[in-house]
Amino acid sequence: MINGIIYPEKGANGENLLREGPIVVKPKPMIYSIRADLDQGKKIKVVFPVPDDPANSWSFFRYCGMLVGWKYIPVAGGSCHEIHFWTDSPGHADLPAYFLGHNTIEIQFFENDDKNPSRTKTLSW
Repeated sequence: MINGIIYPEKGANGENLLREGPIVVKPKPMIYSIRADLDQGKKIKVVFPVPDDPANSWSFFRYCGMLVGWKYIPVAGGSCHEIHFWTDSPGHADLPAYFLGHNTIEIQFFENDDKNPSRTKTLSW
């Protein structure tokens, strides 16, 4: 555990995209988790870029009961299209995500009020 935040290998929906180690991402029908486990008083924000090409992008399930613990907001402005996921609730936050086509993005992690990314991770599919 680093700074009271754990990124387990797997979540309720499959392999965890946020885990510390590398992950081999495959397009749909494979489903993945966006999962973090937090201690009391800890916070995490994860920024996922959204590619402009919907045929070569990613998405997540927004349905009732599938979005556990995460709050999210789409951010668009100029060349910036992102989805910000955040949580400050102790316990776990987990939601299912999937990928279409082929692409690469770099996600950013902001832990415990960091103004600069605590780390980044590249996902290719």
